Amino acid sequence: MNKKNKLLIKELDSLLPKSKTAKLNILMIDDEVSNLRCFKSLFRSEANIFIASNKKEALEVVNNNDIDHIFCDYRMPVNNGADILKEIVDMFPKIKRTIVTGFCDISIVKEFKRKSNTTDLICKPYSIDDILSRLFLTLQN
Repeated sequence: MNKKNKLLIKELDSLLPKSKTAKLNILMIDDEVSNLRCFKSLFRSEANIFIASNKKEALEVVNNNDIDHIFCDYRMPVNNGADILKEIVDMFPKIKRTIVTGFCDISIVKEFKRKSNTTDLICKPYSIDDILSRLFLTLQN
């Protein structure tokens, strides 16, 4: 991680309430194990990374951890990302969330908006800056 990204992570941590741990708690939901491994390796030293490859795992993570931000893939075999986030948002409406997909289309954004009031979209392949900028903006609000 370059110096610019490390500075951004430190600034993100300073935005968290003092009662939180020093690191952000981030959940990445994706059915592709290679995407989960990549995400975790990119951010593991700067944040607490939780990963889930399906709805059951995602619900277990959010029920047992204080998650700050969710990055969720759209296309998955059993439940799509919009359906997974809808269920999570019904229980935890304040968790920040971002759609991550290789199929960047306005119809996907509309579905996420309708089901889970999620409108932030990152297209794959994403960069470290894409993720860090989302965290920075959402935690400032």
